[in-house]
Amino acid sequence: MRFSFFKKHPLATLLILGFLLRAMLLFLDYSWDVNSHISWGKEAVTFGFPGFYERLTQERFSIDYPNYPPVPIYLFAVGYVKYQLLNKLAWSFNIAIPLFPSNLIFFIKSRAFLASLLKLPSVFADLGIAWMIYLFIKRLLPKKKNFPLVAASLILFNPAFFVNSSLWGQVEAIPIFFAAAAFYVVLFTKKYLWASVLFALSLLSKQTAVVFLPVFLIVVLKKYGWREVVESVSISFFVFFILFLPFYLRGNVVTFSFTTYFEKVLLVSGLPFVSNHAFNFWALITQWQNIPDMALFLGFPFRNLGYLATLAFILPVLYLLYRNPAAENVLFSLALVVFASFLFLTKIHERHFQQVLPFLIFFSLKDKKVFFVFLFLSLAHLANLYHNWSVPRIEPLVNFILSPITRNAFIAGILISFYFLFTKYIRDSRVPNGRL
Repeated sequence: MRFSFFKKHPLATLLILGFLLRAMLLFLDYSWDVNSHISWGKEAVTFGFPGFYERLTQERFSIDYPNYPPVPIYLFAVGYVKYQLLNKLAWSFNIAIPLFPSNLIFFIKSRAFLASLLKLPSVFADLGIAWMIYLFIKRLLPKKKNFPLVAASLILFNPAFFVNSSLWGQVEAIPIFFAAAAFYVVLFTKKYLWASVLFALSLLSKQTAVVFLPVFLIVVLKKYGWREVVESVSISFFVFFILFLPFYLRGNVVTFSFTTYFEKVLLVSGLPFVSNHAFNFWALITQWQNIPDMALFLGFPFRNLGYLATLAFILPVLYLLYRNPAAENVLFSLALVVFASFLFLTKIHERHFQQVLPFLIFFSLKDKKVFFVFLFLSLAHLANLYHNWSVPRIEPLVNFILSPITRNAFIAGILISFYFLFTKYIRDSRVPNGRL
């Protein structure tokens, strides 16, 4: 009887197990960037939101000014308020209840505990991604009863996901969740305005979600029409305006949201190097030298060459999606657009690859070759994460991954995987015009 719930609700069981797995990692460690998250949350609570993006950060950890969009800033602030309340509550219990373990006070006051609170939104976003992919597979492969649970498991128990969210404390899972939810709603319902709200939340969670934008616009255009595209853009602009408004202090209030996003978030994203620890094409070319992305290569700035190479792969994908905007092609195009951006854009970080993996799962379940590619890419992504932040530090593993032979072999495998997926998409998408 006690196990009947788990038998009747297998997805809930997987989500609970996925959460428990992540909960065990929350307090072990956190990446350097979480220090900035803590600082931004603390300062938003202490000094308020107005002028936040113009205010020099007091506790600086390689970044002078905040460069994350509003959604994570709100979440960091909520996390810091929770931290303050839990400290007060624990102290009250400590005074009122003699048996209360006093040493727990020191743990709750610790920076590690505060960091764990700020990781929680990413942990829940991981669970949300698993849920969304479960729904996608249930819709697209209705006869395969176990496939949705397998799909969810490929996220919930995939180290490439839970290491990034519950150990590192990065926020990549949050924009992926909102983007996945937006595409599910726009593909399988008629609520395109709600999809636009969700997509705006993805853009406002992290600027890396910008690469999804052309795919979203094509889907709305092909399923509805130009008027609906204008309405979608308008509602997204409204969401931008509303969520940025609390940060406004001076200047043009109408344009503040967009100029701040462009100048304070989008343009300053990432370190100014050709590759920032990413296992991509430019790392292979530069061999991890910190070369500014405006330096010349073959007579042209690396950055411009990156734009050209990325467009060379993205434009055919978008054209074929426009010709055949079936839900399967939407998922494949999302994976390829992000994959091409990761490989060929400059200033890319290793964790940006995570956006590729969820949208490959559907094809991994349909095609054994793609399934093995998915497994390899998950391993390569995990190795890339460990390459930059070796926690827990296992010296033989560190030496193996830091070896130039190993790194270049992983990059070669990633490039081959991209070529395989790209050519498969081109080959499989050649069908007449269609509407969703």
